[in-house]
Amino acid sequence: MEKAAQERGIDPKTHCDEMVKRFQSLWERLNISNNDFIRTTEDRHRTVVQKVLQDLYDRGEIYQASYDGWYCVPCERFWTEKDLTDGKCPDCLRPVNEISEKNYFFRMSAYQKWLIEHIESTRDSSSPVAEKRNPGFLRSPLEDLCISRPKKRLVGVLRSLLIKTM
Repeated sequence: MEKAAQERGIDPKTHCDEMVKRFQSLWERLNISNNDFIRTTEDRHRTVVQKVLQDLYDRGEIYQASYDGWYCVPCERFWTEKDLTDGKCPDCLRPVNEISEKNYFFRMSAYQKWLIEHIESTRDSSSPVAEKRNPGFLRSPLEDLCISRPKKRLVGVLRSLLIKTM
């Protein structure tokens, strides 16, 4: 968002304000509705995120560590060396930047066994989507989840993860 705003010569919040209007207009044209619309800049969002993150941190579920990896700016995503396609982002095939930074991580690895058991116990083999609920991808060691980004990259913590689970 920050880079797109800079390219347009406006501040990031103004850029986001304009993008929100475009998305809402598109949803209306596509007859998509929702019960509530929240932006990460709203106080009610910040309050909930701060409370949830503080609780997780207090319980030792979040820790700070350095992260090194290949970052795709357009996709806002880190990749490992093995994930790259000819040294480029496997999603958009654009160049990636090598970045090292301090971030906060959620101890996702601690929940690997629980996740596998939950997926297997709730799978309905008669469902056409049963194969999509195969926890095979969880058989490899599950890495902890990076849940923050430095302010210099101007992206909120857990923005989509928290909204989807609440």
